[in-house]
Amino acid sequence: MKDTLSFDIVIIGAGLSGIASALSILKNCDANLAILEARHIGSNNPTPLTFMDVIEQFGLEDHIKARYNKFTMITATNAMSTHQFDGYPLVALNYCTACQELLLLCQQHGNIALIITEAQKLSRVDDSIWKIETKNGEQIYTPLILDASGRGSFSAHILDLPKAKIYSHSYGKIFSGYVSTNLAEAFYLTPSKQYGSGGGWFYPLKDGLASFGVAQLSESENLESKLIKEKFQRALQEFHPFSSWLEDCRVQSVEQGTIPIFPPKKFVLDGLLRVGDAAAQATIWDCMGCEMALISGSLAGQVAVKAYREKKYSRNILMDYQKEWDQRYRAIYTQASLLSPLVWNCNNEAWERNLVGLRQLNAEQMLARLRINWPQLPLRKIYFILGYDYVGRIRRKMTKKIRKVIIEK
Repeated sequence: MKDTLSFDIVIIGAGLSGIASALSILKNCDANLAILEARHIGSNNPTPLTFMDVIEQFGLEDHIKARYNKFTMITATNAMSTHQFDGYPLVALNYCTACQELLLLCQQHGNIALIITEAQKLSRVDDSIWKIETKNGEQIYTPLILDASGRGSFSAHILDLPKAKIYSHSYGKIFSGYVSTNLAEAFYLTPSKQYGSGGGWFYPLKDGLASFGVAQLSESENLESKLIKEKFQRALQEFHPFSSWLEDCRVQSVEQGTIPIFPPKKFVLDGLLRVGDAAAQATIWDCMGCEMALISGSLAGQVAVKAYREKKYSRNILMDYQKEWDQRYRAIYTQASLLSPLVWNCNNEAWERNLVGLRQLNAEQMLARLRINWPQLPLRKIYFILGYDYVGRIRRKMTKKIRKVIIEK
């Protein structure tokens, strides 16, 4: 016989966004809460780059793998733009242990059940109750679900909701035996056809470790692993200076995952909130997802508390989450979604020109660019840029055709 369980609130996914949601809820009410996790706490286990002030805000300083006071963007042709910061505003986070720390805080604050199982089916019992059926055979009933299932976006698949438009498929490795006199400089590899249309990264870590990897963009949430592995191997062999830096290092572990990007216009239903990667909320411009996962989880948790106290779970009540998120971030994401295809399709020469402009930014402006894709532009200027780029591409195509005709004659 299947186990039947009931909870006031159920969170699907025990990554940063799911556990941040749970912590926000349990700090502010006595809800009977469950987290469903298919694998284990923080199972993605990447080494993401994020901001020190966010880590301090959530008390995760003990889970920092490295701190950086310098950030460099580098092209495949070795053109660079480097910014030096006061203090160490950027850090590499131990994602897995950070999630475990937040879970411990949740357990100290309230009544929480961690159920290690995969959610497989989702249906409405009536207008006010959801039923979740799990791989282990449980039937779980709840009036409110926070879907923090990550790239799998459980509710979107089951309910045929809008999904991410683009997916960034990353593949990298942690290397041991890395030796350098500068361990406080993080690198971003600009997008390129040969190594990865989503760019790449190099982060020196503590104890002689370093993280190196690339990302490939795709409209599909599933990308043939052979392709991204081949691009990674090519970058490892050819991308200077990292190829020489890692030449004598040993592989300690593999880091790979998929990040949905371009959030849908709506991620709230009756009795349901989508959070973090399940709502494609990672930043489009550099895929820094930790800050958005933690903050969006906290925002969703605050609205869940209100709904629980009032015992009202309609979309109208829960839309406060969507409204707050939109007010803070929608304009930023809209700009990035419009301009990102232009940026991703830049060749190395175009990136070299872009870096000239980046070098003119001061340290504070560069941090703002990483965080909110600064500067924010009016829509008319964005459309002018897109139109100018389109006309330029047409002009270049016509020039090639004319040259071809002349040569043939």
